[in-house]
Amino acid sequence: MKRAKYAVVGILMLFVASTVLAADLKSEISVDEAMKYYCITWVNPDYNDKANFPAKITNNRDGTIKWYHNETSETPSSFSSDTTFKIEKSWIDKDGNIWLHMIYDWIIHIKYTVAKISDNRTVLEWDYSYDSYPTELNPLSGAYFIWYKE
Repeated sequence: MKRAKYAVVGILMLFVASTVLAADLKSEISVDEAMKYYCITWVNPDYNDKANFPAKITNNRDGTIKWYHNETSETPSSFSSDTTFKIEKSWIDKDGNIWLHMIYDWIIHIKYTVAKISDNRTVLEWDYSYDSYPTELNPLSGAYFIWYKE
């Protein structure tokens, strides 16, 4: 009888462990699929005319970007003219958010960027580091941005 109890407990523990692990799994998606959602125009009016905070960003499928100091600007910032990006990895988490690992080439340095596109595809959060991919989005990092689908 004890063996049966241990067997039942063991099976329950395996079931719980597999359920917890499955909840943390992520599904990789193709870079092309991720580009459909990333390569659009994103805005944040709170960044209007703030230095180093683009109020509008347009990501293009060819890896080029256009950054604007004001969401109503028609002329992109000059510092975006030679900047390119490449999505290295993309996946969807258990909540349906798309995550991206990207490398941004800024002429004088490289930025390792992690980005999250919300499950409803209307919010883009972005954080970067100069030496490796950030392990999380940190609004207090000084390298964190948030934009909304235009």
